[in-house]
Amino acid sequence: MRIPRTVLTFSLAVLSAAPALAWIPKLDASTAKNVIDAAYRRRDPLATYLTADLSVEGGKFKANGAGVGAASGAVKVFDGADTCLSDWLSAPAAYDKSGSRPASLTLSGQADQLSFQAAAASDSFKTMSADAALKAFNVGLLPDASNDYGANVVIKSPDKSNSTIVTDSKTTVRQAGDTTTVNSTSTSSVQPQALARSIPDGQLRLDLVVAGLSDLKQRAAYKVGMKGPDGKLLAPVKSSYVNDWKADGAGKLGGTLVYYFEPTKAGINANDKVDLIVRTESDSGCVYAVNFDLGQFY
Repeated sequence: MRIPRTVLTFSLAVLSAAPALAWIPKLDASTAKNVIDAAYRRRDPLATYLTADLSVEGGKFKANGAGVGAASGAVKVFDGADTCLSDWLSAPAAYDKSGSRPASLTLSGQADQLSFQAAAASDSFKTMSADAALKAFNVGLLPDASNDYGANVVIKSPDKSNSTIVTDSKTTVRQAGDTTTVNSTSTSSVQPQALARSIPDGQLRLDLVVAGLSDLKQRAAYKVGMKGPDGKLLAPVKSSYVNDWKADGAGKLGGTLVYYFEPTKAGINANDKVDLIVRTESDSGCVYAVNFDLGQFY
């Protein structure tokens, strides 16, 4: 995953040679190979994330403009008066009056994590194979430099224990009845918390970039949900923050909030259109919906 996230636009070329787009809840061998090949520039780039850019230009959201991905990112009022949008569009940076504003929303899954790690392997002149990457993902680990990009992840005999054992030469992680050994290239101890975890199967990550917050404590006041085609609201299963929060010239804070959803458990399909529902810390009564097409990225 690209951390910290900056405000991105959906500009990756999706050419006819690319496989059909649809979010991949669990990486498979074919997708893993395509993502790795794209990261090594052996094939055309693949769209592994989708961003709605909510910056305002000329009284309009960039996300509502024409071009690639225009169908995703359409902003509307989910609850509140029509002035919720008109006030935002007319004075997007009037934070003292409106409170903070969402600046962008980015959805991604396992394919984007793999893309990032494969690019890191390529930049380090290392080799990453689809088989090695999938071994790491299958036990909940990222294929990164700590395990030689999945090459040092070895599945051993089943074990019912769920403990973590640390030695000077290797780290053994017993997970879901399987024993997984991550061989270390260093003679120093490998701490369990240093093992980078992958996004669990079936989860989507939302990176919500915020601008204009008055106090970091107000981050917890943000409320986010996902609404599928059946109209039911899905709450995130986990939330956190990226360590990218900074103050602007006026002392207002901006940074990234992170949420994880389990759409498949709510009956949302990998190519459905969903609304991301966002309420800020403001007491204005304004709640917004941003549309995303899960069929526009892997």
